[in-house]
Amino acid sequence: MLVTQLEAKKNGFADVVYLDAKTDTYLEEVSSCNVFVVKGKLIRTPPLGGTILPGVTRRSIIELARSRGYDVREEPVSVHDAMQVC
Repeated sequence: MLVTQLEAKKNGFADVVYLDAKTDTYLEEVSSCNVFVVKGKLIRTPPLGGTILPGVTRRSIIELARSRGYDVREEPVSVHDAMQVC
């Protein structure tokens, strides 16, 4: 993990996004935090379990977003879906 981050920084990138180990298709997390994909009033984030750990910040973001009228879905998010423009 650290090797990947160091390589990315050496090549001018600020951070890395990790994908699922099984298919390299779905977003898992950014090196230091959870990932959220926001498109309009819809927010998608990978579900808990496996490599996604529960955390106070993640839970707080989800609760705040829902309280402000966002539709928050905890579901797999493919790289393709995340990169699509609204």
